[in-house]
Amino acid sequence: MSVGNIVAHRVEAKSGVGTIGPRHFTQFSGMSSHVIDYRSPAKDLRQPRMQRVIHAALLAVGIAIAVNALLILVANANRSWTALGIAIIFGPIMNGILIVVSLAFVPVVRRLGGGASVSLYVLAGILVPIAATVVDAACIMSMKLQGC
Repeated sequence: MSVGNIVAHRVEAKSGVGTIGPRHFTQFSGMSSHVIDYRSPAKDLRQPRMQRVIHAALLAVGIAIAVNALLILVANANRSWTALGIAIIFGPIMNGILIVVSLAFVPVVRRLGGGASVSLYVLAGILVPIAATVVDAACIMSMKLQGC
């Protein structure tokens, strides 16, 4: 098919007499019926984004570490009944709150992950505060508490 025929077919398509598309072009040119599309496929925006889930898990771990470091600093500054209260009452309650807040953000992480598994985030959100409670109690009990 020559360039003049292609232009004629486009004129017909604009005037509404006929349409020109990949199928019609191959009919007139005698080419095979394979359509070659040179456009790149659109990027699928719903692809799993595991990096975002990993970043969310690291954020949850970082927040848990920061909160528990603050608890240990407060206990170290007092070294009395307040330190014991942090080890026995306030530390476990604070870490329980961290677990609940972390689990409350699971739908947000699932949406950000775009279908990626959020099990890493859930495990980090549950296991890190539990381990931090044990570490807090061990650190506080190893201090030389006064007046207890």
